[in-house]
Amino acid sequence: MAIRRVVTGHDENLKSMIVSDGPAANVRENRTGHRSSLIWATDSAPANITSGEDMGERALGTAP
Repeated sequence: MAIRRVVTGHDENLKSMIVSDGPAANVRENRTGHRSSLIWATDSAPANITSGEDMGERALGTAP
């Protein structure tokens, strides 16, 4: 079963919009029958949501 990931943002008029909508792509299967999906990661608080980087596509040292 795929996890659906919806990412929202704002256009140049600050109106909310959908940036992407589809299955989470960063999926790991470390053992048979067990999968995990990285949805979001951040390096700071509050999170920088204007960088343009898809934080869900990052490779982390530990499984999501």
